[in-house]
Amino acid sequence: MHSGFLLKSTLMVLSVLRRILLSSSTPIVFSMLLVAIPLTNNFGQLLVVLLIQGLSGALVMPAASALTVNEGRKYGMGSTMGLFFLAMGIGMTLGPIISGGIADWVNLDSVFYFGAIMGLIGTVLFAWFTRQYRG
Repeated sequence: MHSGFLLKSTLMVLSVLRRILLSSSTPIVFSMLLVAIPLTNNFGQLLVVLLIQGLSGALVMPAASALTVNEGRKYGMGSTMGLFFLAMGIGMTLGPIISGGIADWVNLDSVFYFGAIMGLIGTVLFAWFTRQYRG
């Protein structure tokens, strides 16, 4: 009986750690690929970069959603999911506005560099706030 509980607890912890690793490593790949976009020389290179970037984005969303649900069990599911989607909505609203300003004031390549910096800052903040799960 005790060993079954221990195994289940260990698997749950590993599942959360795997989600945290996936949620923090794929944005780093995504950010690096943002920097690569202005460096591409032809459509084929751009297509490969965007394909890998799309795959990394597809990997991170289920893991981030699962972590949000885990937090929702502690703090209230409605509040946690609401904050998760509020943050995404703010990003989708302000991102194009800020990017357009950067493109007008500096140049188009700077938009991708700015996005990469924001992605790395977000990843560092995520790692900071999820440190309680790593021990």
